[in-house]
Amino acid sequence: MTARRDFPWGRWIRLSVGHYYLAVDRRWFDRHIRPELTIIKLSKQARAYVRAEIDEAAERVETQFREIGRAHV
Repeated sequence: MTARRDFPWGRWIRLSVGHYYLAVDRRWFDRHIRPELTIIKLSKQARAYVRAEIDEAAERVETQFREIGRAHV
């Protein structure tokens, strides 16, 4: 993984750094979070996620993992 960079997180998060926003591995992000997100085309090449959607998806995944953990206890 490349070195972490500090970003001034705005309303949109570019696709290439979405996993940094949640501080997770890119593959984990692609598997658990990305399928629920809308991709916005900002320009000819630039794509982004809506930060609020990332937060909502992360909350759902967190709740799901908590419930799975309780079932195994």
